[in-house]
Amino acid sequence: MNSHDKYLVFLPSCILVKGYERSVILDIQRAVLDFVPNDVYDIFQKYNKQKIGDILLNYNNEEQEIVMEYIGFLMQNEYAILGTKHDAEHIPAMSLKYNFCGQITNCICEYSEFTHKNIRRILNIIDIQLGCSALQIVCNKQLTIKELIIFLENLQHITYLNHLEVVLPYLPEYSDKDLDKLLCNPIINRLILYSAPFDNVKDLKHTFIVYLRENLNNNTCGIVDKSYFTQNIFHITEALHHNTCLHRKLFIDKNGNIKNCPYSETVFGNILNDDVEKIITTPSFKKYWNIKKDEIEVCKDCEFRYVCTDCRIFIKNRNNIYSQPEHCHYNTYITKWKGEEGYVTVEEWLKKNNTL
Repeated sequence: MNSHDKYLVFLPSCILVKGYERSVILDIQRAVLDFVPNDVYDIFQKYNKQKIGDILLNYNNEEQEIVMEYIGFLMQNEYAILGTKHDAEHIPAMSLKYNFCGQITNCICEYSEFTHKNIRRILNIIDIQLGCSALQIVCNKQLTIKELIIFLENLQHITYLNHLEVVLPYLPEYSDKDLDKLLCNPIINRLILYSAPFDNVKDLKHTFIVYLRENLNNNTCGIVDKSYFTQNIFHITEALHHNTCLHRKLFIDKNGNIKNCPYSETVFGNILNDDVEKIITTPSFKKYWNIKKDEIEVCKDCEFRYVCTDCRIFIKNRNNIYSQPEHCHYNTYITKWKGEEGYVTVEEWLKKNNTL
């Protein structure tokens, strides 16, 4: 069969996202992110599952060569195939519907005497009642290994939680032997030690130990950086339909107060004294849940909008809930990160181009 008689079929595991200057292909199956010209995105939108010969009729001779180069690139990298009419008709598109059975996806709990004392009751609420799948315990005080082990023994009997992260300040007294003893607990997926004298990540196969020089403060919340990109179907579909920062998120402070996140000011109730299931269904608690990246200023023009995590607490314009995250230092209009040669802020670029 002549190649012009074959059909261009993009593989279902590949999602194309158009930015201001360029597009990206998100290959979910292989966790690959690849940059392509916006023309490739346009070809996909117009001509996916159409015959090559019919596609080329829309271009002159010079343009046809470029289109065939694009198609060659897609095939070489296994983002698309040249298939039969049967392939075009029967290879299904991937569902981009967001699915999660629990009422809360992730919870951050601040460690204190109160939360330590009541951790079993708290777990019963977030795990059994709310079906939460990820829990982060944040300690703002230094704890001994013995204290941590005693606390973590309370986390053994869980049902829905499948990811546990413990964040605490670094202590020079933490020996490798102590940490190994601590991490015998099979439910810990990651231990983060902040205010450490160095940056490092230790892969222990069943868990990770992350050493961070930085301290925990509002300057570290909501940072948009390539190292924080999440490229899986759960995150991408959530980004398409909801807010990737505050959607189905719960924060419990040291006194048991319920908030949207550690840096939000509004208190909605108390984890032990109020009906949490009722609280999380109120419009005020869900205020930011459905603010999508496609609606946020600047983000809606960015090719990374479905793989980065948003922030609605630290935004550039506090009077506009659709304002760009304050701690994003990527300029999608020139495709440069802060620190790269030629970088200017989004505000400088918009002013220069008379779009403010």
